[in-house]
Amino acid sequence: MSSKKSAQAEPVVEIHPLLAPIYFELDQLYAAAKIEADGYWRDLDRHQKKYKNRVETWWKHSVRVRKARVTDGRSLSIEWSYNIFVGEKGERRPISKYIKRGHTPKYPQSRFARAMDNELVRIMEAEELFGPIRQRADCLHKARRHILAYLKHEGMAPYDEIEIKSRARTSSDSSEAI
Repeated sequence: MSSKKSAQAEPVVEIHPLLAPIYFELDQLYAAAKIEADGYWRDLDRHQKKYKNRVETWWKHSVRVRKARVTDGRSLSIEWSYNIFVGEKGERRPISKYIKRGHTPKYPQSRFARAMDNELVRIMEAEELFGPIRQRADCLHKARRHILAYLKHEGMAPYDEIEIKSRARTSSDSSEAI
């Protein structure tokens, strides 16, 4: 019994050269946001361990950074949620409720009215970084839409966004019949 994997078609993604710098910058923004979010989670974890027996002093907010691949392009979102802890002592679990940001790039401080003082300070520190990241990501999404419109106008289809080609890597591809 051999351990060779069966040869299957692997999709190869080709991105138009005009879109590549936009996607590169979005990846950089995601990395910066993820580092800040991870810092918030470390601080939250440190706080929860310090006050593990007093649930009422736990921080109630959490942050999520997502990079999603959707049909209309790459999406970067940085969202906050409010947590309500339910269950018996020792088996508490959070139920999260999304906090709406509004039309501004940064969450206003009023959205975190239920936060404790030290939690609010940490959230506002994170928002100082997240706000400009959201603005830059929004500009990149607008630029991407304009480039796609240009490509369609110039008849450079099939670039809806990317062109996917399947290449089968089999032995039959490399050896043609003579």
